[in-house]
Amino acid sequence: MEEGRRESMLFYKYLCHKIGTQVDVKTRRLSFIICDIHNHPLKRNAFKYFPEISSGSRAEGLNLSGSDVDIMLIDNRFEVYESENEAVQGRKVNLIMDTEDTPHCFSKLRVLTDYNHIEDNNNRFKRFLHFEGFRTLISSEMYKEHNLNRIRQVAPRFDTIHGPCISDYNERYDFAHCLKCAKWISQAQPWIHRPRGAWPNAKNIEKIIKCGVLFVPIGSKGSSIENLQWRISFSVAEKILIFSFNHTQLLCYALLKIFLKEIIESHEDLKGILCSYFLKTLMFWISEEYDLSIWTPCNIIHCFKLCLLRLLYCIKYSTLLHYFIPDNNLFYLRLTEQNKATLLILIRDAYNQDIQCFSSSKTLNNYQKYVTGNFDRLSIVPEIMEVFSTAIASFNFGNIFCLLRYFIYHSRSSLSRDVFTLFLSHANSCESQNLQLHRQHNKLKYFTYRRIISQLLISVHSDAVSGWLILASFFYIQKKYITSTILINYALSNCNDEKVEAPNGMWLGFNRNQKVILNWTKHENLITVLKAFTLQELRFSENSQMIPVELQPIIKWNNNLIIHPKPFAHFISFLCYYHLHDRSSCRRSMYHLNQIVENCKSFQSCRIGNTMQLRYSQDSRHLSFWDMFYTVKFLEISHQMIGKPLSDIARQYSKIFKNTTALIDSN
Repeated sequence: MEEGRRESMLFYKYLCHKIGTQVDVKTRRLSFIICDIHNHPLKRNAFKYFPEISSGSRAEGLNLSGSDVDIMLIDNRFEVYESENEAVQGRKVNLIMDTEDTPHCFSKLRVLTDYNHIEDNNNRFKRFLHFEGFRTLISSEMYKEHNLNRIRQVAPRFDTIHGPCISDYNERYDFAHCLKCAKWISQAQPWIHRPRGAWPNAKNIEKIIKCGVLFVPIGSKGSSIENLQWRISFSVAEKILIFSFNHTQLLCYALLKIFLKEIIESHEDLKGILCSYFLKTLMFWISEEYDLSIWTPCNIIHCFKLCLLRLLYCIKYSTLLHYFIPDNNLFYLRLTEQNKATLLILIRDAYNQDIQCFSSSKTLNNYQKYVTGNFDRLSIVPEIMEVFSTAIASFNFGNIFCLLRYFIYHSRSSLSRDVFTLFLSHANSCESQNLQLHRQHNKLKYFTYRRIISQLLISVHSDAVSGWLILASFFYIQKKYITSTILINYALSNCNDEKVEAPNGMWLGFNRNQKVILNWTKHENLITVLKAFTLQELRFSENSQMIPVELQPIIKWNNNLIIHPKPFAHFISFLCYYHLHDRSSCRRSMYHLNQIVENCKSFQSCRIGNTMQLRYSQDSRHLSFWDMFYTVKFLEISHQMIGKPLSDIARQYSKIFKNTTALIDSN
């Protein structure tokens, strides 16, 4: 018995390294909560009616292999009610649930608002209405198609419908447009009062009820009216329940997901039979039925085997009841006799093998190395950089400072202080970029100048390089060329192999130097690690006063200038040396820009939505299409200024980019 407890503790520590500690999980969740807060409602006009709710594994605190980003966009133009008596007249379009002839957990949505009184610009809303006798219904299929066409206009890479979601071509992001019913529906009323143990507690039950339910645009597969049905979604409630898990519960949930993706689905004939939602439902039932005292680190192996045993039972009897509406059997007509038999054998073997069943798993196959001490400490740094770089891309000043005020008054943990510092740094960078020095009298101009300098100095705390380069760009604009070159050289000295770059696409892991340094800093707080050892892209806001005048003609294809720090540093360096009449240093900066271009191996055209763009393989793995575009443009400008022809490879890429931007303009 004691041996089993020791093995469980060792395995628990291993899982904390591989999947995440409690602090890692809190950091992931906090980063997505921040995104939800600042996007409520979304700023861009195209999405002004759609507040965001992050969902899925990553928002729950897990970042497992293959995890994508799931975002639910609530369409605030509509309000769903169970009956006409509950409907409140207002500016929103009222919809009434119609569950006649629909399976459990699905509903049709009837339009209550008079058709002629619906505010509808360009008749867009009326495009997804379906008339059935005297009733007007919203077609889930046409609603989804409408949103796909609308998103393509602002983000062409989102070109695929995946279930109720709209996905990008890399399948990294899933957006699900949904409608909201603010009240807890009658179908799920028995869930509130049914007998249960200590989980979930009364506070969380009350919180869940207040959240109401969502409706996502997908019908029951195979139904004759599938295109008119909407699935009732409890995503917000499920997120609250996952957040209420202790760390052992969460790790068991992660183990089930890994078991599904890396062991069950390694068998070609079992792919798509089970899904993560089934495992989540399984965890909810087990957590509700068993005492919370069993979910301890020294008992984690027993808890995981308990989950396997329940999964075995559910598959054997083809029964897994929906957690909130048990009348719905999720396994109804899901399993055939053949795949059921295969699954039962596989799960029984895994149960008998204990945790050794993960020896063939990609994520957890090095447990023995950990036991013998041959294991490198992993870090959450690249995850947080990716989430934050995505979040800050669309920030405006009002939302940033509202967010900062929220954290001042509602967060007291050391982690939230680190997150606060990170966003405070970015907020100062954004605001300083929009302060104008010209057309001011001398005294006001002096105070504005001092304010910009102080804000830019605060902005250097987000990473090791980008803040310094924005400051250097400001000094260049002020014609303080020597000061600018000093800052540029300092920033470039920090662009080395020890720095962790913001992931642009799939994260490929750390190199040897990064692993050593991150292990040295394992006791440091998050902001210290980010400031010392990370590189973020430079982000210049729209109409930024920090963008050199030489770049104004080339930013018309992107509202904001977002670029890798290296090419920008070399270009600003060139501009400074050009004005200092140091031709030798100019040529050195041009040489470095040319090296970046030559390190790019090859370009391939690919279709994104209705437009042709470029993908490429390269040595420098974090350079994007726009990074290379701007690098080539920097070379063109510098060669024109100095009166020298482009190199052959730069001329080749210049021609490719000219054709591509022409395609973008035409679309």
